[in-house]
Parts: sequence; structure tokens; C-alpha cells
Amino acid sequence: GTILILVPDLEPGIYTFTLSATDNYNNRTLSSVELEVRTQPGPARFSKVTGVYPNPFNPDLDEPAQLLFSLDRAGEVTVHIYTVAGRLVRKETLAGRPGANVFRWDGRDRRQDPVANGIYLMQLSTRGTGAEPERHLERLVVLR
Repeated sequence: GTILILVPDLEPGIYTFTLSATDNYNNRTLSSVELEVRTQPGPARFSKVTGVYPNPFNPDLDEPAQLLFSLDRAGEVTVHIYTVAGRLVRKETLAGRPGANVFRWDGRDRRQDPVANGIYLMQLSTRGTGAEPERHLERLVVLR
């Protein structure tokens, strides 16, 4: 089963919550979890970047390129796609959630025109309050 317990506003610090349950036969179990309450959330960080696939990528096959990454907490993630010459092809901002996330690219630029064959750089970045963004770079080959 599932139980939902609403906790009142807590001061910053580390708290341990313990739940005790007993069934009709007087079997008892205890379960504890430790949580940290913070005054201001920190910026989201990449806990893992799996990479982009398929690579090489053929946009004509109607299967998007997928960039897989995981975040340690919810946060805004921006994906910039550049040519190797540094020209911005596309920019997307998404609301990342804690855990696994995926960004899908259809092989089109900002004007929705198909991009040419070549090597593209996909830069992931997070944005936090008052902190430098964390960045990660992946290469992707577009080949029709």
C-alpha cells in the first residue's frame, strides 16, 4: 500500500522520519528515512550523461536523436546545438526532473529546415541561482 504524510514547514536541517506499522496479528515493522531541508535549493547537477543515439543519426528515418541524461534534482536545462564552426543551429529549454531525462532532436534548425550532413555539438547546461551553470558536450554525426 501507499501512505502520504504531509509535513508542516520545517526549519533547515536534517530530519529522520520513522514509520511504525502493525498488522492484525501484532506483527510490527519500522522504516526510517533521513531527509535534508534546505533554505534555498541549489542548482541542478548532471548525475549522469549517457550520450546521444543513434549516432550517426539519419533524420530521414523519422526517428529522433535522443540525448539521455540524469539530474540530481529538478531544474531548467538548456540544449544548444552548434555546427563544428560554432554556428547556433537550435536552442531548446526544458524543465528537467530528478532522475532520467531525454531530449529529442528531429534534425531541424530554428526555422524547421533540415540540417546538412556533418558533425554537430550538443551542449547541455543547467542554470542555478547565483551559481555557474554546469555544462556537458556531446558530438553527433548527421548522415543521410
